[in-house]
Amino acid sequence: MSIRLQVRRGTATQWNTTDPVLAAGEFGYESDTGKFKIGNGTSNWSAITYYSIQGVQGIQGPQGTTGSQGATGTQGALGTQGSTGPQGTQGLQGTTGSQGAIGTQGSTGAQGTTGAQGTTGTQGTTGTQGAIGTQGTTGAQGTTGSQGTQGITGSQGTTGTQGSTGAQGTTGSQGTTGSQGTTGSQGTQGTTGSQGSTGAQGTTGTQGTTGSQGTTGTQGTTGATGSYGTSAALAAALSDETGTGAVVFGTAPTISLPVIDNFKLGYSTTATAAGTTTLTVSSNNQQLFTGTSTQTIVMPVASTMTVGMRYIIENNSTGNLTVNSSGSNLIATVIPGTSIKINSVSTSGTDATSWDYEYVGFNAITGTGSNVLGTGPTISNLTITGTLTAGASVGTNGYVLTSTGSGTQWAAAAAGAAFSEFMLIGA
Repeated sequence: MSIRLQVRRGTATQWNTTDPVLAAGEFGYESDTGKFKIGNGTSNWSAITYYSIQGVQGIQGPQGTTGSQGATGTQGALGTQGSTGPQGTQGLQGTTGSQGAIGTQGSTGAQGTTGAQGTTGTQGTTGTQGAIGTQGTTGAQGTTGSQGTQGITGSQGTTGTQGSTGAQGTTGSQGTTGSQGTTGSQGTQGTTGSQGSTGAQGTTGTQGTTGSQGTTGTQGTTGATGSYGTSAALAAALSDETGTGAVVFGTAPTISLPVIDNFKLGYSTTATAAGTTTLTVSSNNQQLFTGTSTQTIVMPVASTMTVGMRYIIENNSTGNLTVNSSGSNLIATVIPGTSIKINSVSTSGTDATSWDYEYVGFNAITGTGSNVLGTGPTISNLTITGTLTAGASVGTNGYVLTSTGSGTQWAAAAAGAAFSEFMLIGA
């Protein structure tokens, strides 16, 4: 059974790029340079020494004449490659002799004719490669013949002196410029003739008299008013009234006991956003505000209203509503959970006196607002649930509302009493 031994190999670029660490005694062959390295188990490729089968190159002897080439024989079968023997030690390189002076170069002789190339003999079979013996020491390099001396360069001839430049001739003086002749005097301008006098304006003729205006004829008598007819006739006359026009029945007519089914006053909803809502005479009667912010409401200009017109403003938001007149005067503050009815009481002015308002509804009253119920109101059959907390201090005439278990009663405040209390502070 034949054995083939292959060593680790790659191009010089591949080895230098990967820069591996070869194991101790491991061969690494550069396939493009023919050189190799042997690892020591610790150093990278770039840090170890190259080896080559070829020894140190000795001095090159003179080239002999080229003999005719024999015929090339047939190539024999490739024998098995023997194991590679250890590489011999590299001999010392001999000292290089001193370089002699360079002699003069002789003329080049004529080139001889090239002999005919002989046929190439058949190549014998390649025997098995024997073990590589130790490399012998390289002989000392022979001394290089002395170089002939170079001939001396002739001295350069001296440059002749440049002749002197002749002096430039003097420039002749410029002749004097003749004086300018005097300018003749200008003749006198003739006098302008006097302007002729303007003739007198003719008299304006008298305006003719205006004729008297003719008398105005007497106005004819007004015809008698026709009868109104029946309500059925009136309804028939109004049956074609459509669109946006208006039917005027008179100046502030009186309609006794009208019957109006499901009268619609209009309804608008606005989300509060710390903005301003401006109402006009054509705005809906009921205004509902929702949201989590405040809002300013500006009432219509009083002169556009009719006395008695009203709006209902309901605050279902969590912020206060500020109601102002058209002149930015405060009319009312509507706290959350309440409603007001605001009436027009004047058709002039821009302040709060053109309006009158009253609270008309309450939800659960929360927040920091307040409702004034009157001066010294009477509260009958008050029922309080939960805990009452006393104020910051109690006056001299203070009383507390205490719980009896089945009801409440007023009593003088007892020092250090442990009960829930509601404080009324006297004057």
